[in-house]
Parts: sequence; C-alpha cells; structure tokens
Amino acid sequence: MENTTFLELRKNSIGGTDISAICGINPYKDASDIYIEKILGKEEEENEYTIAGHLFEEVLGKRFEKATGLKVKKPSEVNIIKRKGYFHASIDYYCEDFQGELAIVECKTTSKYFKDRDDFFEKFPHYYMQVQWYMYIYGYRRAYFSIYSFQFAPQYHWFDVEYNENYVKMAVERAKEFWETHIEQLIPPPFTNSSQMNICNNFLVEKNIFEADEDDFNLFNELTDIKEELKVLEKKKKEIEEKFKLKIGTNEGIKYNDKILATYKTQIRNDLDKKLFKEKDPDLYELYSKESISRTLRIKEKAFDK
Repeated sequence: MENTTFLELRKNSIGGTDISAICGINPYKDASDIYIEKILGKEEEENEYTIAGHLFEEVLGKRFEKATGLKVKKPSEVNIIKRKGYFHASIDYYCEDFQGELAIVECKTTSKYFKDRDDFFEKFPHYYMQVQWYMYIYGYRRAYFSIYSFQFAPQYHWFDVEYNENYVKMAVERAKEFWETHIEQLIPPPFTNSSQMNICNNFLVEKNIFEADEDDFNLFNELTDIKEELKVLEKKKKEIEEKFKLKIGTNEGIKYNDKILATYKTQIRNDLDKKLFKEKDPDLYELYSKESISRTLRIKEKAFDK
C-alpha cells in the first residue's frame, strides 16, 4: 500500500495516525511533525517495529478469525483508502460483526504489557483515536482490535470498540482547525524542538539579530552560570578519574568490599581514515559521503550585566 498514490493522499489529507498527533496524544509525534510531513512531504523512515507490524497483519487477521469465528476481508483496491474531504482512512481489514454489521479490524503488535481493554487504551490512547477516526471515515459503528503482545511469551488479545460520536466530533473540530489554520495558510504550529524549526525553515535563517527581552536575558544568565558550573565539575571529574587511573595502575580495576568501583581496560577500535580514503579513491568517497546541514547555538561568555 506504500505506493505513490497513497503517499500523495497521505500528504494531502489527515489520516488515522495523524489525528492523534494533532490532538496531542501521540507519544511519537506532535502537530508540528504532521505539518512538516504535509507541507514538506517529509516521510517518517521505516524501522524494524513498523516493518514487523506490517508483516504481522496477515497473521493477526487469521488469529482474529480463529479467536472469534468472524471472517476478515481486505478492502478492495477501490475501497482500500476512503476519503472525506481532506480526511482519509486506510484500514487493515473489515468483517461482519456478530450482529451482521460491517466493522473495522485493526491489527497491532506491542512489546508493552497490558492487562485488559481499559489498560490498553490507557497505555495507547492514540490507537483508540485511530479506530474512532477510521469508523468516522468509513461510516462503521464498531471496530475490533487484534493484538499480539511480545513483552514475555506471546499473548493474544482481541476486543471491540464502539463508535464514540462526541469524541470524534472533538477530533474532527481539531483536525479542521489544524488544516485551515496551519496547512492552508502555511502557518506552522508552535514548535516543540529546534529540529522541527530547522526542518520547517529549510535551514534558511534571516541574517539579523533580534532584540531580547528581560526573560531572554535572565535565561542567558542562567545558562552561562550553568556552563561555568559544568566547567568546574568537568575539571574536578577529570582530576578524580586521573587519580583512579594512577591507583589502578597495571591492574584491570579497583574494588571495595568486593564491590567493583571502576575498571581500566585496554580497548581497540578501528576507525575509518577519511582523509586517506578520499586521497585513494575520491569518486568512491564522494559516493558514500552524506551532506548534513545543522545550526549551531553558541552562547557568548557573560561579560556584561543588564
């Protein structure tokens, strides 16, 4: 499903994994991350967790059938992605529930322990919002979770979730506000870290110095004081470490009442000689070189008072 059409749709509309970030309950990303994904087309890189999750979808679909007796189906190519304005949903499976009504089947894997349905939603509120969003887009009134937990021995869980109209109404209002305020007007949400700011601004920085207010000046003083304290502590740390090295001498470590206090072992590390590599094979060096752009914050020494 990770084809060009789907990626383009995900860039141009709000999906089930986006809405929890916009509403502030996603532990992995926030509204600024979603803004960057939509405006700059910056996609989250796959990792072993997401890859495993995709691979386990089929297993979890079959496990759900065995546990419930309900037959799951994959959406057709036509219906695999549903869209409602600038909202969209893409589900794992659907089925006919015990009343004969269509319901969503959402497959999840986790390494976190949870006791039951309520504990699951307390630990993963973004998953609850995700299926509520899917039900809203698809027009279904029930969803099922099919879950494997791998913290210790594999544990299987399944349970159902009913449509929560008031909850969805709140989410839809937040999504509309986000889209109309931030996406349509190209106004980013408040950044939560400097990395987001740098990505969003594409590292284009105005070459002017803005005037600080009193709060900024107080922060500057606080930071410079901390830096001075760290210098003193770092010097003291190195002095103590040197004493330990001299004390250990040719031994491997030092202990006190059979408790190891420190070790001092020889380590061998092989580093790439970049300069030599570039001289011997500049074309290959260029091929494997990766440009990185960053902004460096340099705090000036405190040499004046307000």
